[in-house]
Amino acid sequence: MKTRLLALAFCIALKLPAQPAEISIQLDGYNALVHKNFIEIDLSDVNFPKKTQLQLLENGTVIANPVIDQNREIMVTYDDREIPLLLAPGDHVKLQINTDSLLVRNTTEAKVTGAFQVSNTLILKHLQTMEGWFFEASNAFAVDKTMPEEDYLALRWGEMQTQLRRLDTLVRKEQISDPIFMTWASSWVRYEAAHDLCVFPFLGKRNNKASETDAYFHFVGTMEPANAMVATFRSFTDYVRVLAGDFQIIGGISDKYAEQRQTLRASGQSSFPIIFQIVSRLPPGAQRESAMIYIFQNTPKIPPAYQDSLVGYVSAAQLNELNRPTIVQSATLLQLLQAFGLNEQEKQELQQLYADTQGKVVYHDFWFFGCAPCMAEMPYYNQLMDAAGDSTQFIFLAAHTQKDDFQRVIQKYQLKGRHHLLSKNQLAFYERYFNIKGFPHHQLLNTKGVVVDRRISPFSGADLDQILKLLETVHTEEH
Repeated sequence: MKTRLLALAFCIALKLPAQPAEISIQLDGYNALVHKNFIEIDLSDVNFPKKTQLQLLENGTVIANPVIDQNREIMVTYDDREIPLLLAPGDHVKLQINTDSLLVRNTTEAKVTGAFQVSNTLILKHLQTMEGWFFEASNAFAVDKTMPEEDYLALRWGEMQTQLRRLDTLVRKEQISDPIFMTWASSWVRYEAAHDLCVFPFLGKRNNKASETDAYFHFVGTMEPANAMVATFRSFTDYVRVLAGDFQIIGGISDKYAEQRQTLRASGQSSFPIIFQIVSRLPPGAQRESAMIYIFQNTPKIPPAYQDSLVGYVSAAQLNELNRPTIVQSATLLQLLQAFGLNEQEKQELQQLYADTQGKVVYHDFWFFGCAPCMAEMPYYNQLMDAAGDSTQFIFLAAHTQKDDFQRVIQKYQLKGRHHLLSKNQLAFYERYFNIKGFPHHQLLNTKGVVVDRRISPFSGADLDQILKLLETVHTEEH
């Protein structure tokens, strides 16, 4: 079956051949001794994101050649500042922007060329304005968690409608006639709200009463992309990821499926069949296809009866991508570090952190001052380190933090382990090989010094036994 699907995907690929595009970026006012030396190009895709990290030349230029098979949105990320750009297969895009302006998120004076020059110019001009709208709106992390779900739905949906009216006013005032910009902007408003609504029911609480059939989740039915390009937008990608996460949570804890879960556990199965049922009941379209692939990718052991179930829900092209062999990283972290474009002092600082770690599992905690979830974990680390013993080395890496604040946190919690305040370029190294997307971030090295593709979620004292079991598993796998 797999061979037949791959052949079909190949035929489709012949009809729509992927083509390399060229993105040339010029950061005016760039100083290699002051500014971050690395930039990232991220092809947004809910299931198969592709991120390329590139080192800037001393004159602040860099060229990337992503291969794409359809019009799509990409994200240019520099020092945590993101610039969205629309890109076409075979496109030649040049982006010119002042470095200091970019660092304060002012893209209004940026210059861009390419197939979507008009649309991208409008995006850059109005990016900061739209970000302001979202900053003013409610969000699931800051709102009162005791608010009834139906009230939050009404609040956030109403704010979305207000933002769409603001967008209409902006379009009329600026006499904007470009339909692609208007599609991009309205999609951003809608999926930003939908993403936030998906987060609210489960943020900071175990919501056993939640069900995908609740009236609260009826907004999902209005979120199918109006055209194919919308499904490649970053806003849609982020929304579908968190929506699929909701379905996984519901399948695992909802009282609605308690009896079914008990039956599955009795036969030695996970709750995957329940999650599959939930996703399969979505209307056909990009939401269902992307969510279906997501749950298959993020389930460690798929029951044999479901191994071939994707065929009825996913296109041959997506199956082709899903069946592509995974490249397993075999180089040690120190080997990767030696080949990375850091100056010798920055390399040596990181190399010293791994002295005498051979034969040990290495636990990394990435944090920054002002990150509430990061600080919430700190009181439990000494207990975790004592329980883990000498077989695990703990390394704490702070980013985006002043030196005084860095030292204050270590002293406040009397943290054991090894500690380092990362430079921007050192952080770029870990961003590349640890896929850091948020904080806190935890990553392990096995006893051979190779990165382990297993994540540890933000934790409290109740989770320590689970983390210890994972550390023991990683340690014994290599012995």
